[in-house]
Amino acid sequence: MSNALVYLCPTTLRLNRKKNKFDRILPFISIAFFITFLLYNHLNSGYPISNASFEALKKLIVLYITYLIMLELSPDTSNIYMLSYIIIGICLIPFSNLYMSTTLFFLFNIRILTKSSGYRSSVFELGIMLIFTIMEYFFSPFLYPMLFAIILILDYKFKHTNAQNIPFIVVSVLMSLLWINSGFSLMESNLSIFPSLLVIFVGIAYILRLSLLKTILSYNDIESSSISPKRVKAASLILLLALIIMAIAHAMVLEFINLWIMIACISFPFIKDLKYVFK
Repeated sequence: MSNALVYLCPTTLRLNRKKNKFDRILPFISIAFFITFLLYNHLNSGYPISNASFEALKKLIVLYITYLIMLELSPDTSNIYMLSYIIIGICLIPFSNLYMSTTLFFLFNIRILTKSSGYRSSVFELGIMLIFTIMEYFFSPFLYPMLFAIILILDYKFKHTNAQNIPFIVVSVLMSLLWINSGFSLMESNLSIFPSLLVIFVGIAYILRLSLLKTILSYNDIESSSISPKRVKAASLILLLALIIMAIAHAMVLEFINLWIMIACISFPFIKDLKYVFK
């Protein structure tokens, strides 16, 4: 079963990902956060235990997916994974309106572009991703088709042998044009001071962090050296652009607080290295 899934979804699922040191203690920290989320939801929100458990499980899933995104966008900095995971988990405690499906959508798109597993995306998983994109499109006003189209276009640009992307690009672009025709009327801008400052400072720090990326080699890909800095940078910029558009167009920042905190965790520790760029 596992081999079949690896064959069908080699880049999105990445079942053959090698474990890093933090992965060994990840289950224990996750259990601790689940209990924390459960107690907070039960005591502060007044949820019964059954509902509090469900909400805690959703938060834990969002936390884990965010960690997987961090692995893709910062593959060569395993020393920050534990602290970042803990910081993100703590920040998620008071929030409940988190977009789990969108976070998962971002993860799969990022994996298709970074291809840190070393495989080429299969037609099957691209088809599943197109269905996922259509579902997200109909249930929200976000520009999911445009994001998926940009990911596939860049993937094709970096490696022209990925010709299976072309029909999915065409469908996604057509859906994007439909979104442009009707989506802008749904936009609104109503950001308060804290979300605005978060977007500005974290966004600037992330761009500065990306300017420092020259070569990338992770624990997972030491043998194959298959990680491309261009792909990681492109995926990082696309995620940042999508989050900024959601913040400005739909006033949604706290709904994606997990991703903003993740970006901060992989950006601010490296600001001190800017002095080497300007020497």
